[in-house]
Amino acid sequence: MTRLDDQAKIEAQRAEEARLTGGYKDNPNADKVAAVVEEFKAVLIKANPPNLKVQLHRLDDVVKLANLRNTLTRIEKGSVCSETVKQAGSLIHTND
Repeated sequence: MTRLDDQAKIEAQRAEEARLTGGYKDNPNADKVAAVVEEFKAVLIKANPPNLKVQLHRLDDVVKLANLRNTLTRIEKGSVCSETVKQAGSLIHTND
């Protein structure tokens, strides 16, 4: 392979990645969300606001969705994304 062939292969891979992701990139900080949410939950528990249990549950949902975030980047159809999120225990609807 020549250098031009290598470059053409790289460009084809980039084009395919752009097609699959629609230009979205993985969030490199997705794995840090859980730690930040745990810190925030500790503050909420200390403050003991009304509807604390609801707020804690919603924060758990944020962690769940953050964990799914990078999985969804390369799924082309909204219906498949919706099914993936639903199987993870959340409920959304996204049209194709």
